[in-house]
Amino acid sequence: MYVHPMFIDGPVTSFASFHNINCPHGFLYFNSEGELRISVLPVHLSYDSHWPVRKIPIRSTPHFISYHTKSKVHALVTSEQSDMTEMAVLNEDGTDSTQPLDRDPMFVAPVVDRFHLQLFSPASWEVVPNTKFSLEDNEHVTAMKVMLLRSLETMSGRKEYIVMGTTYICSEDTSNVGKIYVFDVLDVIPEPGKPLTKNKLKCLYNQEQKGIVSSLEVVDGLILSCMGQKIFMWNFKDNKDLVGVAFIDTEIYSHRAVSLKNFVVIGDVHHSIQLLKYKESRRTLSLVSQDPQPVDVYANEYLIDGNQMGIVVSDSDQNLIIYQYQPEAPESGGGKYLIRQGDINVGSHVNVMFRLRCHTSAPLGSPHEMQVLMQDRRHTTYFATLDGSVGYLLPLPETTFRRLKMLQIKLVQGLSHNAGLNPKAFRAFQTHHQYLCSPQHRILDGELLWRYIQLSRKEKADFAKQIGTSVGQILEDLKEVDKVSAHF
Repeated sequence: MYVHPMFIDGPVTSFASFHNINCPHGFLYFNSEGELRISVLPVHLSYDSHWPVRKIPIRSTPHFISYHTKSKVHALVTSEQSDMTEMAVLNEDGTDSTQPLDRDPMFVAPVVDRFHLQLFSPASWEVVPNTKFSLEDNEHVTAMKVMLLRSLETMSGRKEYIVMGTTYICSEDTSNVGKIYVFDVLDVIPEPGKPLTKNKLKCLYNQEQKGIVSSLEVVDGLILSCMGQKIFMWNFKDNKDLVGVAFIDTEIYSHRAVSLKNFVVIGDVHHSIQLLKYKESRRTLSLVSQDPQPVDVYANEYLIDGNQMGIVVSDSDQNLIIYQYQPEAPESGGGKYLIRQGDINVGSHVNVMFRLRCHTSAPLGSPHEMQVLMQDRRHTTYFATLDGSVGYLLPLPETTFRRLKMLQIKLVQGLSHNAGLNPKAFRAFQTHHQYLCSPQHRILDGELLWRYIQLSRKEKADFAKQIGTSVGQILEDLKEVDKVSAHF
């Protein structure tokens, strides 16, 4: 059985099923304000999973998606396979060019991916007409985000743009270069009977860069671009040109960049992560701290718990590692190195992460609900894996963590596990590198803890007695975890 909570109306005082011609197989309820709601579940959603799901056929492979707040549309990067018609060659003078691929009619041509950028309307989940932007042959999109950049056109000094980075992938004989695109979503008068034509896509900037564009991020209204070993910061000036502001050299190949205010975490393909800081007064991008251990980074994101900040990293060994910047710690070398705070093996390669602010832990309808929400500034860090699974990390108070930690130890020892496998050994940190530091077991196994709810009353009481607490306290802890992280 799957539970999908709805927090829109607060406490429900009365609920009943309702069915007529205008509300087929619906329901009605009264909220705490005494208002009657007549509702029906959307038929296009599937509720037989952990989250309500709707499948949208797009007839192509999606790669990147980002939401444009002002126009209320999604920018989507897709690719389609087609036969190769041109081949990149290296001329005698060292320049690159293309020539038609002339072969016998019976020759089987190679298959290449052709990338496109287009807008999707969330109202009907249809493609916005006349907004498809096709890229050149052998040009692959490596990054795309909707960024709030500096602009003189608005009162706030910020304006949303779609920024996209690409890389030309031809052969080992040709040089690798890339491009940076900047698009603006225009509001126009829609055509009669076609409400989706209210938006147009306009390319404002399209220039070739000196190297491949491996990642893009926005920092204080500026564009940060990773180009292999080098990182540049640009100011999009007068809607027509990128002006260099700052740069820095990193390790081998930087392919992940995540910003928070004027801080940036850079993920390297082999040399773990680096914490950078941009100073507006000096227009410099400087190194604050880094991880000295060799880690093959797949993805990285922030972990926010009030006024404390951590960094979550996924690696090639299917681990999740949490780092923290603690310059006062002796082992940090005066802040030169990041401190490892926790690690766990998830059994899958994590390739993307994002954050959402947690719901309030106050009871629904409580007069202090908004006050608790402002004080409880926690974020849930979600992650998705290459095998299609989704999970999340949630910061816990110290007392709750210790109580659930003791419960987890007892569950490992007292439960019968599938195929006799040990969950503690499975979640242990695994690596093919040789580290000079010990694993930090400070991340709980949520799948194991949720098994406590399925136990009998006697088993629940026995486990609670072993750790010196009550069944109600454990259930309250698990209930709070589910409530603050129930975003969907």
